[in-house]
Amino acid sequence: MKFCGELSYRADTVDNPFYGFHGVDRNNYLQRRFQIHADLHLTDGALCTFVQLEDTCSCGKALPIPTGESQSEVHQAFMDNNWLGGGAPLCAFFKPGNSLCFNEFLSYRDTPNMRYNFDGIRISWARRDGARADTFAVHPVTIQSGAFSDGSDSKKLFSVMYVSLPTTGTGGIDFYGYSMDNEHRSLGGGESGDEQRYTFGARWYGDQQGWRRSMDLAAQHGEMGDIRISAWAVSSEWGYGWNKKGSPLLMMRFDIASGDKQPGKGRLEAFDPLFSCSQVYGEAGLTTLPNAMIVGSVFSYSLHPKVHIEPAVLGVRKQSQDDSVYAPSLTPVQGTEGTARRVGIIYKTRVNWRVSSNLTVHGDVLWFDVGPALQSAGGDNSAFFSLRDIFRF
Repeated sequence: MKFCGELSYRADTVDNPFYGFHGVDRNNYLQRRFQIHADLHLTDGALCTFVQLEDTCSCGKALPIPTGESQSEVHQAFMDNNWLGGGAPLCAFFKPGNSLCFNEFLSYRDTPNMRYNFDGIRISWARRDGARADTFAVHPVTIQSGAFSDGSDSKKLFSVMYVSLPTTGTGGIDFYGYSMDNEHRSLGGGESGDEQRYTFGARWYGDQQGWRRSMDLAAQHGEMGDIRISAWAVSSEWGYGWNKKGSPLLMMRFDIASGDKQPGKGRLEAFDPLFSCSQVYGEAGLTTLPNAMIVGSVFSYSLHPKVHIEPAVLGVRKQSQDDSVYAPSLTPVQGTEGTARRVGIIYKTRVNWRVSSNLTVHGDVLWFDVGPALQSAGGDNSAFFSLRDIFRF
């Protein structure tokens, strides 16, 4: 039996949150997340049980959102039974949490304050050479304001088949299929109805002699009511790391996802990134993948063995000029349909300081220089600063 925990405080300040569209000039707030868990291994590790409790709160937030706080909840609770001892583990999950993290379109959400959470079951099979297959069916958890009040969203069913095949010691190819059944979904463009969205894709990744690569190709099909869904996306990083002091790494990022060519004409072509980790474009959560082409560079360097810095510059444009700029959850930004292609430029920097084996401090700075796509709708430049400490015990 092992007991561990984590305590995190985060202070944010935002100028013109959401490009100033919500009428708030500045938003200063403090968030706290406390987690404690118990881990029990029996029969030489063949049977594992895990329970994690979480308490979250958000203070002073002018624009509260559901993922900001949920008070005390069971965040993860599962039993893992490996009945073949290294061949095929069966994992029966109640709340698997961030163990369902695979690629760009299925990851955990570390901000604003609460990670993605699901209720369901997962079955995995693995070989000693690294090949593995995972399949699961889960309901997303609906966040409520009271303590121990979160529950499964029975109107949504998310099913996955994910296969990983190693090609080298540090690389491989993944193939995946996602199914999202959503009972009576409503989108900001006025579309509504029962949604069945299917995502099929492949990921190619590796690290060889300093060269690093990661590329996802995905296509989406299905329907929402009588409206056909047809969308696609590419997400990729390519770069080189030097084996020198500071371990410098230069990565080039190229992401592109489809948007509607003729909005409101009976076809949905905006790609839904599902449960993605949009923080790759900055902790402010301003930028998301639908109808976007995002190109830029990310530089990583260790100033000290315990201090790491990662500046980045990313340009954002519409894929389809006729469609809107999108906020998270496939929400179109009002007034941006049919505006210019150039959305803006993201300037961001992250600094990580490992103070000790138990304490880490993160700092994030972001400036979003809006382009004519947002300016013509009344959007303004946005600045973001965040300071967070994480203490693990």
